[in-house]
Amino acid sequence: MLRRSVAVPALQHASPTAALAVVSVAAFFLPACSSGGKQNGLNGQIKLAANHYLFGMVARPSFGHFPTVAADVETVDGRFFVKDTGRYELRLASGTLLSESEYALDPDGTFSIAVPTSTQTVVYRGAYGLEGKSGDVVLTDHIGSGIGLYVGAALVQGNPALPAMVGNWHVFTLHAVLAPAGSVPDEDSVGLAFGGTLALAADGSFTGTGVESENGNISLRGDPNDFQAFADGRFALEMLYDPPTRPDYQRGFVAGGTTRFVAGVDEDSGGTDGAAGTILLMRHRTAAYAAADLAGKYRLGMQTLFIRSDASGSDAALGELELTATGDFRIDATNNQGQDFSYTGTWVAAADGTLTFTVSGTNETWRGAFDDGYDTVVFVDPFKEVRANLQKELNLGVALRPKPVP
Repeated sequence: MLRRSVAVPALQHASPTAALAVVSVAAFFLPACSSGGKQNGLNGQIKLAANHYLFGMVARPSFGHFPTVAADVETVDGRFFVKDTGRYELRLASGTLLSESEYALDPDGTFSIAVPTSTQTVVYRGAYGLEGKSGDVVLTDHIGSGIGLYVGAALVQGNPALPAMVGNWHVFTLHAVLAPAGSVPDEDSVGLAFGGTLALAADGSFTGTGVESENGNISLRGDPNDFQAFADGRFALEMLYDPPTRPDYQRGFVAGGTTRFVAGVDEDSGGTDGAAGTILLMRHRTAAYAAADLAGKYRLGMQTLFIRSDASGSDAALGELELTATGDFRIDATNNQGQDFSYTGTWVAAADGTLTFTVSGTNETWRGAFDDGYDTVVFVDPFKEVRANLQKELNLGVALRPKPVP
């Protein structure tokens, strides 16, 4: 089933200033979502104390122009502190407080946080990795004029030394491209997605391959020290994307995580690489997998970039990914307009954790990965097929397995 069979109201080219007037990180995270959402306090059954990195990309539902500009998209490099009092704090890496309020965590991993704004309190919803004690977090803000996907990983004080990170990783990126003024309108100058793998060496260099939405099969490269670990618990990556017949380009990321799972953002600080985006890395599995162990229903957060240069924008959705032991998959989710949508198809997996999704009714195959504990699934859609609504889109998803409730 195709994702949408109706016109998308978010793409009617509202005035950019009407859509979102303030462009600071704090403005995107707080006042940007001042319409809709749950208005009362949260009351979850589980209280715990845990620290996380939390990274996100937030964008307007409709950019309304080409090229995309810095005011259309923002990233969050955050530290997310969950307290056993039932409250949380979200701070920027600089220490600046972004939000502080209640959270609700239920035994199955359903997770919500209350986000106060100047006019009301709204709720970001998602999942928390209780199963397997992964500590992964996914939250969606899919209400309001600035919408996004936030992905969290356990915060390790005194980050693992670089040698502990050496090895093979799945890597997924989704970028909103900030093309120079006067650029010729082009979908690849609106958004790019990549899914592949990289091999990290002890000197911080790496090589990799994968599929990118503009050029198909490409290579990745990093010189010594292009993957670094810092004392404050963060990683920094300088990643060179190398298409075989086009000029290469570089993206820089700040990230955080563990020897199992890393999340991060390309902040485009100072407009240095002309894009802002998200990166997710999952370490390759080292043992054979069983389809029956991977099968099940996962809580899903998704982010979409619409890349037609005359109808560009973004979406965020919350829903469910189901994998069956016989190799079928189904996604059911709700987007920021309150519209339900579905994808169906088949999946196959490899022993290293690579997932390949073949999407019914399209020519698309998506690249994904799952971890050793079968607790977290990530995927990217790097194919630009035209949908029934004449839109082209790229997608990034994170799905966490619910914890069985006795």
